[in-house]
This record gives sequence, C-alpha cells and structure tokens, in this order.
Amino acid sequence: MSKFHLAGNEYALGLSWVEITGSKVASEAESISKDTNKEFGAIYTSKLSGLTQVGLTDDPDTKGAEAGAAVLLQVADESSVLIEKLNNDKYWVCAISSGKIIIGGDKVLSLQDAQEHINELYSLYQEAEDEVFVYVSESTAAEFSFFFSEDKIVYADFASLIDDYESDEGKKLVKFKIKGFKGKPRSAYLFVAFVVLASGMLYQFMQPEEVIEDYYEPLPISDAALRAEEEKREAIILQNAYDEEVSWLQDDLSKKDPLYISRQILDFSAKLPQHIGGWSASSITYIDSMPEHLSVRWEKEEGGTTLTLKHSINANVSFNLSGPEAISQHAVIKPSNRRYDDLIKFIKDEKYKHIEIMHDVESLKYEWKMSNHVNGARVVPIQGIKDAQLAQTKQLNLVAKDFSISGLGLYSLSNIGFILEKAKTSKINEFTISLKDDYMWTINGVIYEN
Repeated sequence: MSKFHLAGNEYALGLSWVEITGSKVASEAESISKDTNKEFGAIYTSKLSGLTQVGLTDDPDTKGAEAGAAVLLQVADESSVLIEKLNNDKYWVCAISSGKIIIGGDKVLSLQDAQEHINELYSLYQEAEDEVFVYVSESTAAEFSFFFSEDKIVYADFASLIDDYESDEGKKLVKFKIKGFKGKPRSAYLFVAFVVLASGMLYQFMQPEEVIEDYYEPLPISDAALRAEEEKREAIILQNAYDEEVSWLQDDLSKKDPLYISRQILDFSAKLPQHIGGWSASSITYIDSMPEHLSVRWEKEEGGTTLTLKHSINANVSFNLSGPEAISQHAVIKPSNRRYDDLIKFIKDEKYKHIEIMHDVESLKYEWKMSNHVNGARVVPIQGIKDAQLAQTKQLNLVAKDFSISGLGLYSLSNIGFILEKAKTSKINEFTISLKDDYMWTINGVIYEN
C-alpha cells in the first residue's frame, strides 16, 4: 500500500525518486518507468534549482493521489527530514537535501526500521556537512531517539507545515499528481514516420537542385554498430564504478580496524562515570554509520533533571520527551590506519574466515549467529547508466558473512580482542555494552571473503 490519507488529502508515499538530466523530461521519465517496471509516478521540477525528478511506484491505487515528497519540497527547508506517523503503525520518513529528494529518501517503514533509517540519514547529512532540520510531532518524537541536536528538531507535522505555507499571502501549493506512464502505440510512431518521410519528399520537390545537394547525408551507422559502441561505453563506466567501490571499501576497512576500535570503546567505558547529575549510564553503543562517536544511554534517578545531566557532561545530549531517558554523543573514536597494497587480493588470500570465527567463538563459549551478507543498493547511483536499476546496483560483489557475537562480563569482553585481531578483513557494524545486566555485550559485524 502506497496511498495514505494525510492532512485532509490522499498522498502517494514511499516513491522511488530518480533525477532526470535530459531535456526531454516526459520521454526520459517514461523510459525510466519502463526500465524499473514502475508504471505510475509524478514529475517534479524544483523552482529553486531547476532540477527535475520523477517519483515512481508500481501501485495502481496511487493514481490521482498527490506525491507527498513533492509537497514537502515546497513547504519545508531545502534540507529537511520529515517523520510522520501513519494510521497503520507505520512511519513515513522523507529526506530532502539542497532542494531535492535524496535517493531512498521517501520511505514507509516500521518503527524499528524507521529508527535505523533516521540514524543513517544523520550520518549522511553529517558527511555532507549539510545543515538539516527534522520535522516531527511531539508525540511521534517521543517514540524515537535522535542524534540530531535539539535546536534542529522542529515539532511540526505534515499538516501544520502545509497550513503554515498556505497561510502566507500569495503562496499556493502546486499539486503533483500520480499518473500512469504509458508508451505511445505503434500506430502513432508509424504515422509520425510517414509524416516525416512525406515532408522530406515534398521538400525535395520544392527546392532547387543545388540546395537539395546540401542536404544529402551519409548512410546511417548500423544498429549493431551503435549497440556495440553503447556496450563499450557502458563497460568502461561499470569498470570505473567497480574501482570506485573498491576504493570505498578500502577506505572503510582502513579506518575501521575492529581491534583498534574495540580497545577505544573499552577504554571509554572504563573512564565513564556510571552515575552523574542524578542520572545513571545504562549502555554504550558504537555504530558504523557514526564511526567517530559513541552514544551513551542514560536513565534518570532521583534528583536528576535535564539540566543536571546536560551541565555534568561535555557532550551533545538529546532527551526523551517523556523524561526518564537521554542519549549523549561523544566524539572519542579515532580512525585506524590499516594499509593494503591490493585489497581484493588481500581479502582472497586471507586465511582467517567465518569458519575460523565460528571455531573461536565456540571455544570461548560465546553466543553467536552467522548469515550470508546481502549487498544493498549503491549509496550513489552510477552516473551515465540509463538503466535506473543497474545504476543503483553494486559492481563489487564479494562473498561476505554477517556475524553477531555476544557474552557476559568484563572478562569475556576483554577476550573478544583475540578474535578481532585475527579477523583482518572484518569490520564492526554495531557494538553495544550494557552497563547494568552483568555487562552483557553484543558485536555485530561483517567479514569479507572471496
């Protein structure tokens, strides 16, 4: 289901947005629709930047509804995130940056998936050094934990944003309704071809012979030659994309040595006061999308207030609106500096793989899980590829395994370095330490293999 009733209107949410770069907007939108098998959508052109995007869906029920993200682009700041609770325990998370909907920025998600997506968005905006505002109602905000600073959170829902916009004199929303994208019937193309041919013949009869000679053209290149040239161009682009992804992975593994990071986390946990300002620290978490930060979850004790905690620690703090919990962000993790002459060869030659991890965690009597790693879509689409689906497909496809290891107590936690030191092709996605339940800890990560 992609159509929802919001702010007194029917809106299509969770569309896939693709940028249109050519001058033939409608034709390119139809082509993208065909390539992605999404027959319905809306075309939006930003008055601010002139940029054009098409939002697509395969849900026919959305036809005639307005594209929600296109409305948000008109009523919110040019870099914003909207979090809107829907009527079926789902949440609409819509993200825009510099006046355009970001890739994967229009989603309808469960509470847990929405929380993870919001954390990922925070990391993306941080990397881009983009100042962003978060729009969310107070009741919905109470269901989430935010890394965004308090002064960037605006307590307003979708309906109030629209009301504020339309209350300004002279401002009126432009409606971008979902329509069906259908190619022209073959008879139409034959008619056009006939008209063009007939026009050319008539032109020749009417013009002097010397003028006609100026319009003689060489024979066209064959379709086979054109296809070969296009395939050659595409192969070069895809190879460059592959090299780019290798570079991304090399940078990732170089800066995120799991042993180096885990030692910094343990060092921080040893120095962190467990009780301060009427609050007690309940857990410490590291996530891959914020590699330089650790987040600490706090629980209020007797005598604690928002200001007693805020004035007691040197960190950004966000408070749950219901009062009893808070999260502080600490920029304490320094990147590692591992070197690889040839990363792909190093990964293929490395002997310590998931089977060796399974042996070691069983020997140390840790709890563990292992599963096949699934490659997601590219963070940045491949420029110059016409097929929208191919443009978002990763070209570097390594065999990898996701792992989760957990245990109890500081002693078992200190021994985890024995495994991380040997897992030279791995990285940590998330590391959580409970400071209450007998120091229960969990590490989630991925190890790259052949």
